[in-house]
Amino acid sequence: WRTRRVADIEKAFFTHEWGKFGFSFDKARTLRIGADARRRAHESPCRVVGNRLMLSPYHIVPRHKAAILDAVNRFRPAFVHAYPSSAAALADLLTRSELDVEPRAVLLASEPATGPQLAAIGRLFRCPVSVNYGLCERTNLAFAGFERGEGTPYAFQPLYGWTENRMDAGRAEIIGTSLWNDVMPLIRYRTGDYGL
Repeated sequence: WRTRRVADIEKAFFTHEWGKFGFSFDKARTLRIGADARRRAHESPCRVVGNRLMLSPYHIVPRHKAAILDAVNRFRPAFVHAYPSSAAALADLLTRSELDVEPRAVLLASEPATGPQLAAIGRLFRCPVSVNYGLCERTNLAFAGFERGEGTPYAFQPLYGWTENRMDAGRAEIIGTSLWNDVMPLIRYRTGDYGL
């Protein structure tokens, strides 16, 4: 559970990081592929809500390809905001030659991204890709970037939480302390994730 204030603080970190690409949650024309875009099986895969083209992740299948392609090409999003698995599924469904859109960036969140997913997304959209590392416990947040097959290392946000390592059998476990979570602050939380 979290308050609206805490949710807004977290959103500010994404606004700051993704704003480097010119992204704005309120203004940027965005293709959104996530749970908030889901539709029932008998419904159309896409709908426009304000500045977002909502694409149901459950509809990214061959029988909806024509409708998806038409909606994306007509809407002409400047950004793609998606789960890595959903963006990769779209990259497997469409080809670059079919897509008449050149987004400024792909913004991935809410789940880990694999190398093959990032390669497929890069082939389809040909723009910078931002991925993040975070936890529902909200103790650590980091961003990394990928473009043309090259990646930058994750950089942890020092104002989001205090990040440190704990050596565990020769491996560096990521440990986090929340700095702004009044509801349930965690101190030296062991994430179970590893990386320097």
